Amino acid sequence: MSIREPNDYLSTEYFLDTIHGPNASIYFQVANKTWKNKPQTYAQAKNKLLWLNEQGKDICFIVNSGGSKDEVITTINSVYADLDSGRDISGNYYSLDIVYKKKALFLSKIYNFPLLFSFLIETRNGYHPYYLLYSGTTKEQFIEIQKRIAYYFGSDNKVCNPARVMRLPGYKWIKPNSNCLPFNVRIIGYNDIRYSINKLLSYFPSVPNYLSLPNNSSIYSSFTNNRDIYSCSINKSILSSIPLNEEKRKSAHNNINTDKDNTLDINVGTKPRHTPMTVFDTIEEVGEYLKRQNLAEYMRNKYKYKIINNGKSILCPFHNDKTPSASIYFINGVYMFKCFSPNCSFGNGTIIDVVGKIDHTDDRGAISILMKDYNLKIDDLWLEKEKGNIQNNIYKIERIHEEKEKYPYLCKYIGRIRKDLISKLWLAKQHICFRNNQKQAIFACSLRKFEREGRGSGEGSDLGRQNERIDRYCLLGLLRKIKTEEIPQSLLNTLRKYKNLNEKKLSSEKNTKIIFPYRTQCYAIPEYTDLVLAQADETARRLKEANITMNSISRDVVMDIFGLEKAKEIYPQVKADEITESGKKFRSKVESLLLEDIQVQGYSRVVDIVGQMQKTHDWTKIADRRVKKYIPGLLRKYNLKNITANKEMKNKYGIQSAGYPKIIIRILEVAEERTAASINPPLSKMEDADAA
Repeated sequence: MSIREPNDYLSTEYFLDTIHGPNASIYFQVANKTWKNKPQTYAQAKNKLLWLNEQGKDICFIVNSGGSKDEVITTINSVYADLDSGRDISGNYYSLDIVYKKKALFLSKIYNFPLLFSFLIETRNGYHPYYLLYSGTTKEQFIEIQKRIAYYFGSDNKVCNPARVMRLPGYKWIKPNSNCLPFNVRIIGYNDIRYSINKLLSYFPSVPNYLSLPNNSSIYSSFTNNRDIYSCSINKSILSSIPLNEEKRKSAHNNINTDKDNTLDINVGTKPRHTPMTVFDTIEEVGEYLKRQNLAEYMRNKYKYKIINNGKSILCPFHNDKTPSASIYFINGVYMFKCFSPNCSFGNGTIIDVVGKIDHTDDRGAISILMKDYNLKIDDLWLEKEKGNIQNNIYKIERIHEEKEKYPYLCKYIGRIRKDLISKLWLAKQHICFRNNQKQAIFACSLRKFEREGRGSGEGSDLGRQNERIDRYCLLGLLRKIKTEEIPQSLLNTLRKYKNLNEKKLSSEKNTKIIFPYRTQCYAIPEYTDLVLAQADETARRLKEANITMNSISRDVVMDIFGLEKAKEIYPQVKADEITESGKKFRSKVESLLLEDIQVQGYSRVVDIVGQMQKTHDWTKIADRRVKKYIPGLLRKYNLKNITANKEMKNKYGIQSAGYPKIIIRILEVAEERTAASINPPLSKMEDADAA
């Protein structure tokens, strides 16, 4: 397989290439009509599909290969599920707040299934997990596994015919008469994995005979819509209505889930009993909780290991240990296992590492085992709700131009670069990692990831300006940087490890150390309510009145216009309350050159200041935006104004440059120019008046 950038895995092209193969002919469906006689490669069909989608047409595709009807399908490429929120009793789609709650349950089912999905697609009403197949699956096997998948997930049981169409990611979900806004169908998860049909059949349980009823059966529908992840939880009244003999009814009744769960109680020796369930927000919180549990007691109770002196001596289970060579110790709030024998390949690790080694599984599998033993649960309803809030933010920014009258200044400041903001919102939706004490959803992202995602928007190609854009959104209140002390220590350790690894890689590749691309910051995103957008508009208005452009925003500018506390909020990484000594030196030189120009020639220009500093000082590279960061404060200090010079002003000051440049002059002169223009209008206007 060719090397691809991470974002390529989330592209429509890669999705279709992985399922059908490169340059394969695919049957597409537009507005519920399949292109039966003209299968095309995606490259051939792409432009037309995009155009049709923009015209309000739904876009789907046939997942399997060979034709547009069941009988002519020749190759089974993948199996999948359609977890859909459905409609209300009136036949209308549920509102998004209800859909988000249902989506949270869907995600729980998908991620708790032992096998990883190959692709996970998000639609307006739910999710489509795909499990890609090796070649050789028959249509009969496909139908059987699809029924099992629907039974297991409680998903749409009609999605089982070989020529079934599914929504195409990268296009909008559109229902013209539904009163629902279009929704961008997206790939939100990818794993480079395929399965044999036999392995899938071994994991997805068979549909019980008493549920092998017609697809439109109300009993079957009740079962699939209310069933738990792993076992049957049919309502007893439904069960009693199924025509079974007494023996089968008792058997089915015994399989019904109850609230009781024989989980291991670590505190009562080897006797298992029910323990209260502990609920967490994220898997990171679960991991932190597990690492604090008594590892010695767990190994004694779960694996029956002989623990000596409260874990200070233990026979190592990872090699042929005849004399105790391992110990368990408690450090920094975490229980650690360490073997001191040179014959041991394990070394040291937490309870998660130990369980993974003993049970031959990865961290995810170990955490799953431990969650069952300690009766832990992740409540991810909040996560799906936060994702829904961010999705609503995306809708609002996509349509911000429609709110020009309501938010005129905000529209001006973010209108051109709204695609860049949307790319950051999209990343936020995918990388939520924890909730802080204020119940705010926090996501982590590096500058490089922001830049890569921004490439598709046409606004993110300059890695060096990512900080500038982020500061812009933070100042407007559309994004917030999280202080280091608010971030869990485990996450900080992970972020630092990731940063160090990538810096080391860059340093070895380029013989230089580049720090900033992999610096990962944590952020929060508020819900873009009318109040939040109105406050952002007010901030933009103040910036406009101070004649501050977005690319000239700096800590000094924020401090000058909005005060020290606001500057601390936007730049939490800066601990000093004042400007640095090097900054003071730079600002002093900008100030002297600005005043000298105005004294000598009556005006000054940023480009002239930059040029003079490059000629006479040891700053080898003076970017105009660095100079611009000090201009707003100097304008306020000396009662100056940065304006666009017209033809008369160019003549007055002897400016030879082409066009109408920005110049800095005294405010008194601006007033005089305007007064003169009103008393002595241009000759062309006087002639027009005489003619009238």
